[in-house]
Amino acid sequence: MNPIRTILAVAALLAAGIGTAQAQGTEILDFDPTGRDFERIAVAAGNVIELTKFEGDDPTADGRADVFNLNTLETYVIPDGVETCRTAVIDPNNPSIEPLVFLSRSSARISDILAEGTAIDPDEHLCQ
Repeated sequence: MNPIRTILAVAALLAAGIGTAQAQGTEILDFDPTGRDFERIAVAAGNVIELTKFEGDDPTADGRADVFNLNTLETYVIPDGVETCRTAVIDPNNPSIEPLVFLSRSSARISDILAEGTAIDPDEHLCQ
């Protein structure tokens, strides 16, 4: 991870910690079609993984992004026209370390995915 992305990840983690005491970790996932470069994020029991895509000036513009979970073998899809999605709730009795890979995108404008363990928000869009 380059220094600017590291600073952004730390800043995002601090901002998430201020906004919600339950935020557990933040990682910026760079696009890696090979699946060799992955990030591990800590997700507290009863929380979810929130994925946010970044693309140019408009985060909800054209483009689909797929993130693969190496633990569960699930693909989390942030659909075209959607900025953020949340995965299933982590088992309340089993905190988790989730290794995630940003594997595919339908627009080269999507440069990375912000992944974080976060408190549950029932109004947030679920990953498809």
